[in-house]
Amino acid sequence: MIRDLVSAESPDWAHRVADTAAELETLYESGDISADEYRELLTDLARTLELDEHADNMDLKSSLVSAISNTAAVL
Repeated sequence: MIRDLVSAESPDWAHRVADTAAELETLYESGDISADEYRELLTDLARTLELDEHADNMDLKSSLVSAISNTAAVL
């Protein structure tokens, strides 16, 4: 879902955020981290993105923050 927001033309920071979210999902699904840890890490990722001054595409930034936050809220 989160990777769907990032296209080949998206900036590097967006790819890094999507990759990190995918890695966290893999860790959660494999049981390497708990649901609480997954939720906390996703929340941290969203907060970091909100503060990232290099994330200059506000629409993409907002979409990624929303997708990450929604994923964390579902747990």
